[in-house]
Amino acid sequence: MKAVHLCIFALLSFLYLAGLLFYWQNRELEHSRLSRIVRRDSLVANFSGHQEPLQKIIKAAEQNLRLAQAIRVERVELFEPWQLVAQTARFFNDNLSREQAKKLAHLITKKAENYRLDPLLMTALISQESAFRADAKSPVGAFGYGQIMPATADDLGVNRYDPEENLEGCAKYLAQQLARWRRSEDPVSLALASYNAGPGAVARYGGIPPYRETRTYVSIVTARYETLKQASREQKARNRRLTY
Repeated sequence: MKAVHLCIFALLSFLYLAGLLFYWQNRELEHSRLSRIVRRDSLVANFSGHQEPLQKIIKAAEQNLRLAQAIRVERVELFEPWQLVAQTARFFNDNLSREQAKKLAHLITKKAENYRLDPLLMTALISQESAFRADAKSPVGAFGYGQIMPATADDLGVNRYDPEENLEGCAKYLAQQLARWRRSEDPVSLALASYNAGPGAVARYGGIPPYRETRTYVSIVTARYETLKQASREQKARNRRLTY
């Protein structure tokens, strides 16, 4: 009888392990399929490398902490919104001089305001897309500050190789996605997901697609946006104290 029980246990163990192996194989196949869809559907590509999602999120959290600390160190007497954008640009791209960062910050602020965007949201997005490098190019061919793909540039009517027009395309496309999902519970997250994976993927899944890259991207950009908004609130409160 013990032998029979052992045989049954061995058989069940084998079936369990076989089922587990089948599950993981299909999971990897599904992830591979979704990755192909991302590459096919994405209108704008994420410039970051091929680190695992958890590593990316940890790195981004560390960057956000250092960014917040750097911004506090560089506080100015009377704060203007573009100054926070300039500080962020220099934090991610230390090749920028103060004058270059100032010029870039004014451009980002202007483009964002033209499309009724929060400049800080656009700043958070660009920090992840290109780290404020005008010549940034991704492995799939996205280019510039906003990592604009060729087809996207054509649809938006911009020259993606011109830095100012690249920012124009970035602002316009982000504004389009915010307008698309304005009635949703979280239009910012869905707009960012659309920017990364394409609005078709967001519509198909009824929310942020289950792509590891896209979910990581949305988490990083939204967290950075919150970091910048908190810094802005602190600076504005400081302005009020200084002017009284």
